[in-house]
Amino acid sequence: MRKADPALTPDALVSTLIQLGADPANDHFIIAYSGGVDSHVLLHLVASSDLKFSVVHINHGISANADAWQQHCQQVCDALAVPLLIESVSVDHDQGSLEAAARRARYQCMAQHVSTEKHVLLTAHHQDDQAETLLMRLLRGSGVHGWAGMRPARLFASGSLLRPLLGFSRQQLLDYANAADLRWIEDESNVDSAHDRNYLRHEIMPLLEKRWPQASSRLALAAADALEAAGLLDGLAYADLGRCKNSEGEIEVGRLHELERPRQALVVRLWLRERGFPMPTRAKLDEILELTQGQSQTAKALCRWTNTEVWRYHDRLALRAAVSLPQGEWQQSWSPEGVTDLPDLGLELVAETACDEGLAESAISGKPLTLRLREGGERATLPGRDHRHALKKLYQEAAVPPWLRDRLPLIYAGDELAAVAGLWVFEPFACKTGDKGIRIQVRETNKTGVWSNAVV
Repeated sequence: MRKADPALTPDALVSTLIQLGADPANDHFIIAYSGGVDSHVLLHLVASSDLKFSVVHINHGISANADAWQQHCQQVCDALAVPLLIESVSVDHDQGSLEAAARRARYQCMAQHVSTEKHVLLTAHHQDDQAETLLMRLLRGSGVHGWAGMRPARLFASGSLLRPLLGFSRQQLLDYANAADLRWIEDESNVDSAHDRNYLRHEIMPLLEKRWPQASSRLALAAADALEAAGLLDGLAYADLGRCKNSEGEIEVGRLHELERPRQALVVRLWLRERGFPMPTRAKLDEILELTQGQSQTAKALCRWTNTEVWRYHDRLALRAAVSLPQGEWQQSWSPEGVTDLPDLGLELVAETACDEGLAESAISGKPLTLRLREGGERATLPGRDHRHALKKLYQEAAVPPWLRDRLPLIYAGDELAAVAGLWVFEPFACKTGDKGIRIQVRETNKTGVWSNAVV
């Protein structure tokens, strides 16, 4: 006999929040409200309780109806006498699928509102969403962590993200909405089966449920079991990663090779997840592990996927957010004062006054300073040497990581190459004893910390 579904009530919601680790008496709940039926049910449940909450609506600007949806959300919140915070985001269509790009933009925006440990973001994902997620990830070849689907609770920004409706079906939410006489919007993109999730929802799941009526709930249970298994694997992976990772947060290839290949894969996945990067497909994960075989090929030892790069350089793996360098000739004027942000390069320069080091103020006085990118063939003379060196050779000698070689700005005084930011000052622009100088530091803005060689 089929077990009855749990009742969907405000009390059930609060009970679930407590089970997920929330403190209803002291936490502030932030509802991600799209105006659709699922998030409207969540809003109504929360508004019918004694929880402290606020509401955020994200306008993606993708649909022609986006402004009408925004107006609907405002009307609903006005009727509840609840303030609505509206955010507009720009969706980067070039970063993967439109669905994934919109999701990234949405969560990045939401993160700004979760600014303390007492802030709890609530989303309205339900049991059917979880079943679809599991199927999607199985079809993509995800591992155990992917099979776990959406976590009911996780850390998010400075607080947490909870999905308190994962134990309830789509039909339960619809029944609640109709009983409460709620009005909601319908996103036309949700019926477009060109999107993978919609294809599963409208074409595949009805077939499965016709044969196995409890398909969604059983798949959701399988995801919960996978979550437990993933937790056990994480315990092993954390210990292994601690042994494989160096002080720079990179993976030492030799230490990784001490592990069996399945444990190597666990280490790499955890390494990526800890740093907040998207998980690779199984094919990409295999490609990363192949990078560790044999001798490093430096420039070719790279695996790239959605906004992510893993490099093998010498005997370590390094992780970076992908940077698309400007096309064609790039240069900009530069004033050696304070911080210069270079978003096109994923870098920033920090200029500080110094004595006996850096760019000699007297040597650059009156000369226009510009930043340019390496084009190839540049040569310069280091202090204390009597001949010019190819810049390519200097990079190799200094073991400059390949992901930085084409990004580090070259500093020109007039038409003369004066320095490579963060590395060298060339003759005749280098400080002599007693000279006032400008020390330049380079920071990567797409990773934590300062590159260790980044001071001249």
